[in-house]
Amino acid sequence: MKRSVKATAGSFAQIPLKLAWAITIHKSQGLTFDKAIVDVSEAFAPGQAYVALSRCRSLEGMILRKPVAKNNIIADPFVKQFDSTAASRTPDESTLKNDKELYRQFLLRELFNFTELRIATEKIPAIQLALQQDVFEIAEKMQQQIVGYTSDRIKKAASYFNEKLKSVAKITEPQLHIATNNSKNQAQKADAIMDALQKKAGVMAHFSDLPFSSTEFLLFVRKDRVRFKKFSQALTAHPHEKLVNEILEWRKAQSAKERIIPSMIFSDQVVNIIAQKLPASIKSFAAIKGIGPHKASQYSNDVLSLIRSYQNRQSGSADQAQLSLPVRH
Repeated sequence: MKRSVKATAGSFAQIPLKLAWAITIHKSQGLTFDKAIVDVSEAFAPGQAYVALSRCRSLEGMILRKPVAKNNIIADPFVKQFDSTAASRTPDESTLKNDKELYRQFLLRELFNFTELRIATEKIPAIQLALQQDVFEIAEKMQQQIVGYTSDRIKKAASYFNEKLKSVAKITEPQLHIATNNSKNQAQKADAIMDALQKKAGVMAHFSDLPFSSTEFLLFVRKDRVRFKKFSQALTAHPHEKLVNEILEWRKAQSAKERIIPSMIFSDQVVNIIAQKLPASIKSFAAIKGIGPHKASQYSNDVLSLIRSYQNRQSGSADQAQLSLPVRH
């Protein structure tokens, strides 16, 4: 039996190195490091030293390779110029008053600016023609004189445009309804046109009654408003839309009573399914996905009553229509 003999084939020494990366100050913008060795001795651009020195999460993690000299901190000449002249350009009461008036004039011009409506209707020549002479041309002429308008004259101008826009909208809506031709794309375009008309008519109606001011104008335009979606909604309308709305109203009242959010009773999708399936019994009501026996025991009486009431009204309308048909002998 042979003896094993130990022999040294080689050796190595482990040096405790830790990986690190070099990066320029420009490349480091937006990055954050736990530890960094920083050198700003050759900084050459305004703000460069600040960018480098603000990369670390803490002072403990930062090591300066070289001391930061005064010439390494470079200020932007535009900032220095602004700072040196800021005191001389401090607005006084007169400047503030003048700037407020200039801003009011700007917003007043916006009130009678119909560019958005012109763009919305540019592909419909008939509507453009209806608006061109009585709205667009008069509004353009007004822009030259509007600065001198009194509060009363602004109200009269807003009232004039409100009536004109409502008149055009009344004629336009049935025409657009025919033009949509059950096309989703055409319906969206028609909605956009009617929405632009109603939006401008709405702001005109507002300032027909109230005196114009910057504050009132800004408050009005920031208000949430219901957008015109009549044509698009007609294409995707639920066959029992009235029942859907009635159930949603009931859900809103019930959720307020229980102090919970409406969707905890039924989701919108479940409401649509209820109105589609029109369940006639507690069993069929509970079988709808999203309801189940527990909710059925809580809400079936109310919801089934709404369904029966809706069906009775629909049946009555059908009977009435049947009675109104001419009798042939």
